[in-house]
Amino acid sequence: PCVLAERFGLISARLEPEASVDASGSMRDRLPVAQAAAIRFVDTLRPQDRARVSQFNDHLEVLQDFTNDRERLKGAIRRIRAQGATALHNALFSSLTAIAKRRMVDRELRRWAIVLLSDGTDTASLIWEEQILEVARRAELAVHTISLTLEPAQYTRHDPADRLLRVLADESGGQHHAARSISDVDLIYGRIREELRSLYTMGYAPPNTANPGLRRIDVRVPGRKDLVVRHRRSYYSLH
Repeated sequence: PCVLAERFGLISARLEPEASVDASGSMRDRLPVAQAAAIRFVDTLRPQDRARVSQFNDHLEVLQDFTNDRERLKGAIRRIRAQGATALHNALFSSLTAIAKRRMVDRELRRWAIVLLSDGTDTASLIWEEQILEVARRAELAVHTISLTLEPAQYTRHDPADRLLRVLADESGGQHHAARSISDVDLIYGRIREELRSLYTMGYAPPNTANPGLRRIDVRVPGRKDLVVRHRRSYYSLH
């Protein structure tokens, strides 16, 4: 198949990240530092970049829709308040669905992404994990996840909430980060910012289009076993 690759930095693609912050009651003591890190993330956006700010507890609330006005974005981050239960699945499903619909009508060259910060297990959702992964595959945008785990002795890679964040990031071409301290959050936002600025877009024409449906993607770099390529793991063929 024919492959076309362009470095996004060379064609100045506009970033369209959504910063989604867990605002459940368990975040109360940690929220100020998380807000400060998110504000610094907003300060790194270029004039042509736009972002959206949302919070979730037992429901998802968009505090500021997509804009390139940094002061509005930072004001929205400062308005986040920690209270209520954690409906992580519901929030992810709503955000992925809304942004996917927006992408369908906006054909400009943009790098769409969700940056999600959460500290705990879902306690209030009606949405299943597989439903989230399904809509994420169809949305075709990267989800970068930050798990705020401050008790290493209780942490396990097999924790259901952490496992979902890992799988979601891997399937969508994003990256999962586990923050072991509050100070880690700022560093992680910085890594995500750099990754969003250093991406390639690749496309190919599949030789067989007779069977529509889910298709897996495998990207390799011949002769470079030392490299790790992050990319979407699948896509839906409609033809």
